[in-house]
Amino acid sequence: TQDGVEIQRIDLGEVRDEYTFSIEAPTGGYNTILVERGAISVVDASCPDHVCINTGSISNSLRPIVCLPNRLMIEIENAADPSGVDTVSG
Repeated sequence: TQDGVEIQRIDLGEVRDEYTFSIEAPTGGYNTILVERGAISVVDASCPDHVCINTGSISNSLRPIVCLPNRLMIEIENAADPSGVDTVSG
């Protein structure tokens, strides 16, 4: 999502060959995304701190990749539960 709007949805289980694509930010910045079977990561970005790159590859819904300067958030949605909740304990 960018600025809270979904811009792309990818089924990571269906990815056959890894690929990259770039997302332009409204502020003129960019993020380059690497998509692999079962995982996704940011491999290049125009932001100054590179937190999004340093987050590394994600393959579950436990933590998103966030780039605040470029207003980008990448989340993995659990296919079995669209809410992204894996377990609930009381």
